Amino acid sequence: MFQEYFARYADAGVLTLPMIGMFLFLVAFVAIVIWVGYGLRDSALPDYMAALPLNDDPSVAGMQEDCNDG
Repeated sequence: MFQEYFARYADAGVLTLPMIGMFLFLVAFVAIVIWVGYGLRDSALPDYMAALPLNDDPSVAGMQEDCNDG
């Protein structure tokens, strides 16, 4: 069933852009999974990102003045 569909529409060029889009999505998805799985394994970045909402030290310039205005 699928072979007939691909054989019919592949010659017309209808499947070119969807196949390119699917390939780009697959490459991006695999790259992100590899980065999350292996790139963040020994990094300090996950600890830094996990502490962002609870960090009491305003390290961004001007953030302390914004908190004291109200």
